[in-house]
Amino acid sequence: MSAPQGECPSCKTANAYTSVICNLCGARLPWADAVTAKAAASSTPKVSAPSMKKAFLSTGSPSIWARCLIYVGLAWVAYFLLFFDTSVQVGGFGRINNIGLISQRQSFIMVGIGIVIVGVMIYFFTKPKTD
Repeated sequence: MSAPQGECPSCKTANAYTSVICNLCGARLPWADAVTAKAAASSTPKVSAPSMKKAFLSTGSPSIWARCLIYVGLAWVAYFLLFFDTSVQVGGFGRINNIGLISQRQSFIMVGIGIVIVGVMIYFFTKPKTD
């Protein structure tokens, strides 16, 4: 036996009284408010999941993010201090320092130091959340 049905005002298709939208045209049915109110009253309250962005940003304490920034900044600085080669091969003369590469190295080291400073500031100037 099927559920009692009513007619969609838009397309005149029969729809169950438990439906909120028409199965054929997708229009909102006249009894939809009553169905949703009844469902809300009879269901148990649900905890809504936070959005992905909010969950990502609120994950962990500020000190964890600060430590990550400090480690990334230190690794950045270490790479450009120790492994970034600023010399170029010149045919028959060996290697010479390239002023452009030296300038890039200096800029990247300053960026790394900036990342470390931001991490240190976050670590010391933010308070952990207490709920």
